[in-house]
Amino acid sequence: MINKITFSLLFTLLSVFSCCAQQLDPLLEENKTITEFFKWTPEKEPLYSAHRGGPVEGYPENCLETFEHTVNLIPCILEIDICLTKDSVLVLMHDNSVDRTTTGTGKVSDLTYAEIQNLFLVDNNGHKTNYKVPLLNDVLKWSKDKAILSLDVKRTVPFNMVIDAVREQDAAVNIMIIVYNIEDAELVYSLAPDLMMSVNIRNSFELEQFENTGIPFSNILAFTGTKESPKSIYKAIHEKGSYCIIGTMGNLDNKALAKGVSVYHDLFKKGIDIISGDLPELATEAINTYKK
Repeated sequence: MINKITFSLLFTLLSVFSCCAQQLDPLLEENKTITEFFKWTPEKEPLYSAHRGGPVEGYPENCLETFEHTVNLIPCILEIDICLTKDSVLVLMHDNSVDRTTTGTGKVSDLTYAEIQNLFLVDNNGHKTNYKVPLLNDVLKWSKDKAILSLDVKRTVPFNMVIDAVREQDAAVNIMIIVYNIEDAELVYSLAPDLMMSVNIRNSFELEQFENTGIPFSNILAFTGTKESPKSIYKAIHEKGSYCIIGTMGNLDNKALAKGVSVYHDLFKKGIDIISGDLPELATEAINTYKK
């Protein structure tokens, strides 16, 4: 059975919705689950999801120190990536290899955890840091009173291993799992019907596909892709009680850099509830000004 949300997590979740003091939303009361917290209603305010944990200069992607930096800077969801080492240890890494993000080379699946721990992470500019590749267990342990995690489980990683790690760390209260197809959604739901999932619903066909699974919409946030969908899709998802997420990394973030926060405001007006991208400061400015 899912654990109670602690007071500290409640405060973190509340701060996501508002930078100023408000009365507690009923969904934030004790004994409420993460699925209840993420039940969409028209008065809900926009959220931000930090892609790969919010890397900036000096702070690499998928790095525990970066997560700490991001949540201290901006209340948000942290999207992170999970890979499996040669000796079956779950670590955080986006790519199949360590070449781009560390001082080493080679596939993650060909390296032991001990070998990976000899490496240092580099930031997005290629500068070496003193930070190490984190264990999933350590990140789950760290997150429980601090952040919501969105777990992107790479193809070579069995979902049951990740779910077992979540259970072992007693972290089900503040995580969701990203799935990219209906089969994986059905598998994750069968393994852990209490967990939240982020599920691709980009058009009416995918919406109908998901409806046919029988998985409750209360268990999902709908990822609507990296470009805008028809407003009718957002409306249909909202009618089911679910949030709509859009990936702004790339073109939409670049457009926002050029034209300003109005790019994000337009997304919110059309029905987007969560923007997932690489510009946490600009996104937060957009959320705060949109609320005003």
